[in-house]
Amino acid sequence: LIRHQNDLQIEGAISSTYIGAPAINTTATYSFNKWGAVQGHINWNGYMDFYLQTAFGSYLPIKQHYVIEGYVGYGLWISPEEYGIYHNPFLQFNTGWVGLAKEHIDVGFGLKTGCFITSFSKIQTNIKGNETSPETQVSTFKEIVPLIEPQIFIRFEGKKLKGSLRVGYCTFFNMG
Repeated sequence: LIRHQNDLQIEGAISSTYIGAPAINTTATYSFNKWGAVQGHINWNGYMDFYLQTAFGSYLPIKQHYVIEGYVGYGLWISPEEYGIYHNPFLQFNTGWVGLAKEHIDVGFGLKTGCFITSFSKIQTNIKGNETSPETQVSTFKEIVPLIEPQIFIRFEGKKLKGSLRVGYCTFFNMG
């Protein structure tokens, strides 16, 4: 949560999307004036997938500690395992309290909504009695799937360096 001009926040995290798939995440957010902010995010998991995200938004500090933010952004997931690229245009709303308990605690809620646009190919090789010239078939899949992703977080400890606990959930609609 950004609350003033020239505020720079950098997060590093280890996360898991599901058991057995840890990921390393980095997010940087910077407020370039009294209302606007930019954000960049990168995620890499053990399956060699990458997720890159950028967003532009606005923040509004209300009273001393309460902040609301809104972002419009675009994410790109590159998956060599699935031979595909997945696009994720989104809107995100964040709100919460920053600098509580003499700048030692932040608490917030985020809601991201958008769509997941799949575009990937599956390569299938069938050997029909002749191992020297296998038959190869490429299937391409394209689909637009709406998504919603709520999350809550708490950050605690120092004024400049804080630990955090973040819990989020993502669900896709109309997957058939």
